[in-house]
Amino acid sequence: MNIAYAPAAAVNDAGTATLDASFGDAVVQLKGQGRSDQVTLSGAKKWNPGHYAQLPVLYNDANIEEISKIQEIKGIMISYQWGNLEKKKGSYDFSRIRHDLDLLKARGKRLVLQIADKTYRSELENACVPPDMRTDSKYLGGQVSITLNTGRRGCIAKRWVPAVMDRLMALHHALGAQFDKEPFVEGIVTEESATSTAFTNGATARSYVDQLKRLGSALSTAYPSTLVAMQLNFRIEPHQAELVDHLYRNGIGFGGPDTSPLVKTSIVPTLSSAYARRTPILMAVNATHLTFYDDPIAEGILTLDDVFDFAVADPAGINANHLFWWFFKKQWNPGVSYDFYDTVALIKRRGGQINTGCPENILCGN
Repeated sequence: MNIAYAPAAAVNDAGTATLDASFGDAVVQLKGQGRSDQVTLSGAKKWNPGHYAQLPVLYNDANIEEISKIQEIKGIMISYQWGNLEKKKGSYDFSRIRHDLDLLKARGKRLVLQIADKTYRSELENACVPPDMRTDSKYLGGQVSITLNTGRRGCIAKRWVPAVMDRLMALHHALGAQFDKEPFVEGIVTEESATSTAFTNGATARSYVDQLKRLGSALSTAYPSTLVAMQLNFRIEPHQAELVDHLYRNGIGFGGPDTSPLVKTSIVPTLSSAYARRTPILMAVNATHLTFYDDPIAEGILTLDDVFDFAVADPAGINANHLFWWFFKKQWNPGVSYDFYDTVALIKRRGGQINTGCPENILCGN
């Protein structure tokens, strides 16, 4: 029997666990001592909350230039695949990041890096980890293949394997050395916690969360001046409160994809509300369950205003500080009920409202 205990304060708790067995009920008495560690605040982090665009995996300079002309958009989140950043062990190529950063800096916009170790794109199915990790037995294959119902293939890194996590943490330290002091690098965001496949090599939700906690600790040291958030949605149950509290105490924010009042993940909105104004909350408004696969907008079940309220304005919602809107157009996707420019009009109409207060677990700079 696995029992999780993750109180949010220094309290004494007691309870019982009952095992219903063929020989009769067995009752176990439980006691727990909660812990309330002090949050260690390091130097000031860049803090520019607002509305940002999120580029698709395949993008070009023209997309960056187009978005940069929109006054209401503070910057762009761009996804960079781990396997494309590290072609050989410890040998990193950050030239694409530098190129995109230079484009955005010249236009007064900020860059948020999503470091991706997961993809649903067939053309990137071998880029979730560096090539050597797929053949070195130490990494147990390095990644797992994913096949969607549509037939599209993808992959995800075996984050639950300690040796794989060691390499991912090393990547973040290398990125921090290059970009942490860059004024226009606003933040670092991880991929979602959902694995889209079963755990392998004997991993469990417990061992997976332990590795994510290791990553959270590493992120706090790799980026002392840059906002960091871990995207959390599924596969961390029942340890989600423990993980979020660990991130909070390390000055790390959290968020996730698929922002919608209809999509209930293991952290939204309950944990988001509990940590509003206490830790940075960075969320993405993906079109996946708003118009691409499910279309509650067209069906009249939701409006974009409902999504905005849930993400920003409703105290019982997400209370986002940074909100990432997918960049897509109706001419690219016939039949969708809205596109990026509809969300820009929404942001304008709502006066660019966002939650700007500095969270209690970081020091905020410019």
